[in-house]
Amino acid sequence: MNLLRVIKMLALEAFSADSLVREPEPSAAMDSAENVEAFDQQGLQEGPMMPLYHFNSLAISRLLPEGGRLLDLGSGSGRLLAHLAAGRPDVEILGLERAQPMVDLGNRMFEREGLFPRVRLERGDMTAFGTRPFDRLDAISINLALEHLEDFSAVQTLVAHVGESARKFGCGFWLFNHTRPKTRAVAALFPEAMTPEAPPHFKADSRNSLIASWRYSELLPVLRSALGDRLHGRVSRLLPFYLAFWADSTARKGTSGLWQGPARPPGRAGQDFAMFRALLLPDVPLDTPRQRV
Repeated sequence: MNLLRVIKMLALEAFSADSLVREPEPSAAMDSAENVEAFDQQGLQEGPMMPLYHFNSLAISRLLPEGGRLLDLGSGSGRLLAHLAAGRPDVEILGLERAQPMVDLGNRMFEREGLFPRVRLERGDMTAFGTRPFDRLDAISINLALEHLEDFSAVQTLVAHVGESARKFGCGFWLFNHTRPKTRAVAALFPEAMTPEAPPHFKADSRNSLIASWRYSELLPVLRSALGDRLHGRVSRLLPFYLAFWADSTARKGTSGLWQGPARPPGRAGQDFAMFRALLLPDVPLDTPRQRV
């Protein structure tokens, strides 16, 4: 993180008029070799995405009962799912991803780490997951993937499937995403401020994703219509470029305390996670390890 650029970015966001209209990403699937590799590398243990992956893993873990089954939508190369699975060796995870190179890369990684087939990726459209013959789902998650949808009708279709699954299975729900800034200048500055050492392909994808993101006010009504009073949501403080929505399971209670991994990652990633948690989204409930004797 580049502190001076972060300060400049926040000043621009605070004092600029809201002029940025959403633009879809140039490609709905991240499938070029350069982009796939750049995205995957940022999720390594000491990569800049690990603090966010750990935050999301703890949030999702809290929704999953022992032996639970998670469906993750828009999973990329699966680095977040691998991190979650390491901390929750009892759960089964299926990730749907549109880009076949991401699916192939992720499944090879799961095999190397001894996670496959308990954790696996399949090629699939997140807006059509409700047509699959699931017999049980304990939670559905979407992590930094919603911006890949072409338009708001696709968001509505996806959320309708979420609502149907929530009614059928009583499953929990987790959504973590960027939220669109006020200006293109802020979007351009975001990757230079937050991931200054990332390769150009990753920075370009990050900028395009921010411009293609939906705002909290746009998502809240459609999610509320699907999940009702179960839905909770937050926009991050200080850096108002992240949002989170979640709904607890109605079928199984008392799932917290099942996380078996560390409370925070080692090294710099752990420090960044603690800062992200404390300064941006402090009141989002997370799973924490049980006291063990």
